[in-house]
Amino acid sequence: MEENKVIKNNAVTAYLLFLISVMFLFAKSEPNLNNEFVRKHTKSALLIHLLIIINILVFKTYGLLGSIFIMGYSLNSIVFSSILAILFLMLIFGAYRASKGEYFNIGSIFSAKSSKKLLNVDNDGNFGEKDKLTFVLAYIPFVGQIFASKYSKNENIKEILKLNTFVAFLSCLLFINFYNNLNQVFILIYAIFVAFVGVNLFGKSDLIVINLPKYFSFSELLKLFKVICKYMKNYISGNFKEFKILEQEQENIQKQDEIDTYNKTKDLPELKGPKKIIYFPIINLFFIFFKENQYQIHIRNALTISFLMIITIILIVFGIIGKNTLILFLFPICYGIGNLGKIYYKIPLIYDIYLMFNGFISFFKRSKKTISEKRKEVKEANFKIETKASEEENTEKHTETRNIQKIKKDKKIKQEENLEEISTEVEDKIEEKSEIEK
Repeated sequence: MEENKVIKNNAVTAYLLFLISVMFLFAKSEPNLNNEFVRKHTKSALLIHLLIIINILVFKTYGLLGSIFIMGYSLNSIVFSSILAILFLMLIFGAYRASKGEYFNIGSIFSAKSSKKLLNVDNDGNFGEKDKLTFVLAYIPFVGQIFASKYSKNENIKEILKLNTFVAFLSCLLFINFYNNLNQVFILIYAIFVAFVGVNLFGKSDLIVINLPKYFSFSELLKLFKVICKYMKNYISGNFKEFKILEQEQENIQKQDEIDTYNKTKDLPELKGPKKIIYFPIINLFFIFFKENQYQIHIRNALTISFLMIITIILIVFGIIGKNTLILFLFPICYGIGNLGKIYYKIPLIYDIYLMFNGFISFFKRSKKTISEKRKEVKEANFKIETKASEEENTEKHTETRNIQKIKKDKKIKQEENLEEISTEVEDKIEEKSEIEK
């Protein structure tokens, strides 16, 4: 692995333009260009650029297969676009390997390996007829996901399922866009390949495996997306980390999550309902009412698929999307059924959507609870204010009553005093009059 950043940057630059790769290839005097790492990447880049030029000349300039039309599109345009897309992906992949300091050649992208000393799908040792059938079934779209997913720790099964899923996805895209004729040709070619693999395996005990890049796997693409998001977040926040470190961290997080999920669910009670219908869309909605059990992760996966399918059906009814889109739900359903024995298995993207829905519902519940608590606090505050106002009003009334009573009492006392004075004066006058008369 190359560690020199200048050399790695030069290797990445070779993938940018055809002329740059030619110049790098003939640069003999510059040590940062004339070394094994840069030259290998330069040769790979030059070959890809040449294939792009040949693709343009054959299918665009000379119009090979241009007279054949499929659903209104010329076959040469379809082939040209497909080859060009693959070649650009190869350029990106090569530049990515160069940035990581890893070697790259065209053969490392699509390589077929054949071995007579294969491992059993479960453990080490020679495999029997049942294992051979498992390998062949793994090649069949949707069937392989159901019957071979539980053996995905086996590297051969893992690579076969990757190819299987990629082929099935391309076929589904053709089906959704109504390229039925092209889809039939594509399926026929793949069926011939699977038949060849089966004959080779049962006849010679020799298995052919096509190694695709790991990013042809949807789970790896989703993992890459999460790593890129973290990479950009760290870059913006100033807490920068190398991409490779973040990749390793994400890998560790996923492994730890599987362990934690398994430990949390293994001691839960067994599912009392029928396990085999967990991934039957719509029908599985009654699992909403089940309490926590060992299959709660699978139930969450399945319920999310059902809700997404209901939304899709509504969109189809209103004519927003085509009904052929429903075929895409076969991917998570088949993977879910195939991994039903793994109580910790979270379907990529589907479980992320569940977490998003669950987070939204939790936020709504928290908001509702907060609003209820605030309303209760406001009511209590209003009650206290009203009580205090009532007490103050009663106090004022009581004080006013006491003042009135005091005034009346004082007035009465004053009247009594006045009467006494008048009475005294009258008595004095009577006495004076009596004395005068005497």
